[in-house]
Amino acid sequence: MTQTIRNDLDTASFNESILHGLTEVEFVRDILSTEAFDPGLEQPLQGFEARILKRHLRKVIIDYTLKFKDSARNYIGLYRESDERLGHTFSVLKTLRSNGFGQDSRLRVPCPVLYIPALSFLMMEQAEGEPLRGIFENVKDPGPYVKGTARWLSKLHNSDITLDGESSQEDEIAASNRYARGGSWLLPTLKSEIQSISNQLIDEQKAFRPRERKPIHGDYHPRNIIVAPD
Repeated sequence: MTQTIRNDLDTASFNESILHGLTEVEFVRDILSTEAFDPGLEQPLQGFEARILKRHLRKVIIDYTLKFKDSARNYIGLYRESDERLGHTFSVLKTLRSNGFGQDSRLRVPCPVLYIPALSFLMMEQAEGEPLRGIFENVKDPGPYVKGTARWLSKLHNSDITLDGESSQEDEIAASNRYARGGSWLLPTLKSEIQSISNQLIDEQKAFRPRERKPIHGDYHPRNIIVAPD
């Protein structure tokens, strides 16, 4: 049994006792005994590695490798201190998997394994492929990958899935004002232009009449998109 933990970044802002526990083999043994994992993983755990991939603010991303007699599985753990939004993420992933974004589809999302509110911890299967940003940097013709990401987004926008977290018109106007203030602070020489654009946007938002709503992805950029060849 092996266990590899990388703690080479700043750790001051994290609850280290919880983080240490999340990278212990006994923690993984405990959750393997629950119904959260695939029933096919009933084989004894023969090898285990936990590696911290990234720390940022209150978030830690952990890479788990679980080795069994005839196979190995990779999982991603997200620990974010005192953040209930991970529960929302877990719920959204489950809903998407049950509505056309599951394993049988080429356009899918990772399978969520479990969410532990008391630990602010979410575990999911590791997505197959690599970040789209790496494709842009290393592949001569990224066109097919870009088309695949566009198809995924189109599939989401055209679905009939209902998700929690719908924003009201007032919420969206408040967000526009917030972004305008932030942009004006960051770029004071463009303050008048930013405010003019913001005013036009808010006028359009106020004039908009509610229609049928569709889910969107609020953070769809190359670092968050995992792609693989057909």
